[in-house]
Amino acid sequence: MVMFYNSAQPSNIKDTYTQHNQVDWLIRQVPGREIVAGSIRMTGNVTITKATTGTPAGGLPVVLGDAVFINPYAGANVFISNVSTSVNDRVIESLAQYPRICSMDTQARYTMEELTSSSETITELKGNNNNVALCKPSAPFSFFPNICLNKTSANLGSSKYTFCKIMMTLSSALEALYVSQPVDTSDITSLAFSISNLQLHWQETLEVKNPNPVVFNINYLVTQTVLSSNSNLNVVAPNPYDSVSVSFIQQLHRNNLYYDSNMCEYLKDIQRVEFTINNSAYGPLTYAIGQGGSPAYQDLALNYLKSLNGDPDKNMIVNRLLSENGTFGMGMAYSSAQNDKLGIALTLNANSTFPISTQRFDACIYINGYMAL
Repeated sequence: MVMFYNSAQPSNIKDTYTQHNQVDWLIRQVPGREIVAGSIRMTGNVTITKATTGTPAGGLPVVLGDAVFINPYAGANVFISNVSTSVNDRVIESLAQYPRICSMDTQARYTMEELTSSSETITELKGNNNNVALCKPSAPFSFFPNICLNKTSANLGSSKYTFCKIMMTLSSALEALYVSQPVDTSDITSLAFSISNLQLHWQETLEVKNPNPVVFNINYLVTQTVLSSNSNLNVVAPNPYDSVSVSFIQQLHRNNLYYDSNMCEYLKDIQRVEFTINNSAYGPLTYAIGQGGSPAYQDLALNYLKSLNGDPDKNMIVNRLLSENGTFGMGMAYSSAQNDKLGIALTLNANSTFPISTQRFDACIYINGYMAL
C-alpha cells in the first residue's frame, strides 16, 4: 500500500499558544488520495509555570516538589476545552468539556498499571506520573484527538470530503492543571501553560472510490445538576444514537487550583437508578437498578462500561477502589434510535452524611451518536 505522511500547522499560526487561545486546523486533501481512518494526531510541546506568594508575577518553572498534575486519564487532551469539527463547510460535531469524555473513554479501555507504564500512552502524558514530564522546560506530547474525524467507518476520500476543519479552544490553566498538595502547605497561587511547535499529522493513501456514505461517530454534551436526593436527568437525542454516558463532579471543585476539574467523582449513597425512554417504564432495562434493596453500584458499573463500549478485560470502571476515587459514572447502551427523550431517575439516601443539597454535583451527560455523510 502506498502511504503518504502529512503535517500541517494551525491556520492562525503563532509561536506559542496559551489559555483560551483559538487553534484552527484546515485539512485540504490532494485529489486522488484519502485520509486513513483514525490516523490524525496532534503534537507539540507544553511548558508549565507558576506564581507563588513570594513571586506573584509568575513565570517560575514548576519543580517536582510542587506536585503539579494533569488528569491521568485524559493526558494532554486537558489543554483543549472545546472542539468543533466541520466537513465541506458543514459542522458535524461541536463538543464542550472535551477532556472529560477523553478521560471516560480511557478508563473504559486501560488498567491503571498499563496506563502508567505503556509506551503508547506515555507520549499522551497519561498515567500517575505525568507530573514528572510537566517539570521539563518543554515537555513533548503526541495524541490522537478524540474527535469524529478520527472515528469514521472508512477512509475519507478526497472526491467526497474535499476539506475538513478542526476548531479548538484551549482550556484555562485552572481547567487543565491542579496541585496535588494541601492548600496550607503550598505557596503556589496560580499556574499557567504555553504550547509551542503545534502540528497536526495524518496519513493518506491512494483513493479507492466508495459508493457508500462514511459514518462519523460523534459525541455531544448536556450538563445538568443533581440538586437533591431525588433527581431526574433528561436529554433529547436529535441524531441517531446508541448509548449515553454520565460522569459527575462537585460544583465546588470546578476551576479550583487544588482539585482536578476533569475528575469523574464518586456519587455516594445511590439507592436506585432507573433509565427510561420517552417517559416509558419499559426502558432499556426492565427493572430499576437497586430495586428491592439489591446493591446498585455493581450493576451501574457494568452498564456504564457497556455505554462506553469498553473492554471487559481491561478497564478501571469495574474496579471498586478506582471507581470510588475518580473513575465513577453511569450509563446505558441502547438499540440505535433517534429523537428520543432519555431519562435517568436518580435516588440517593436521604439520610446520607454527604448532603447533596448543599454540595451539588454537575452531571455531564454525553450522548454517543452517529452521522452518515
